[in-house]
Amino acid sequence: MTDSAPARILLCRVGAQKFGLQLDAVKEVCTDLPVVRMPGVAVVVEGVANVRGTVVTVLSGAALIGQEGPPGPRGDWLVVLRSRNGRVALAVDEVEDFGASTGVPILDIEALLRPLFPGGR
Repeated sequence: MTDSAPARILLCRVGAQKFGLQLDAVKEVCTDLPVVRMPGVAVVVEGVANVRGTVVTVLSGAALIGQEGPPGPRGDWLVVLRSRNGRVALAVDEVEDFGASTGVPILDIEALLRPLFPGGR
């Protein structure tokens, strides 16, 4: 028998676009952490942040989901994710809720990160 329960997600917003992140991929949510920019990195990489003593790569939520146009100011929220490539943080404008899937698209984090970390772990 298959489990038909709705997916448990963290509901996020970047600009006007809402999306879900699988709750089991979320390590923690942080606000107001300084992000240090790094020269010569891909457009999707906003920099790095110190999250409880661990340096975490911060990715632009807008760039990762394909929002076009010039980058706006970074949101105050960082969603730290568990991935096969270690911890990365996704910069979003707002974390709105968590719970059952509400019909918003659910991002496949591993698929989105694969081009950024081609060697993988």
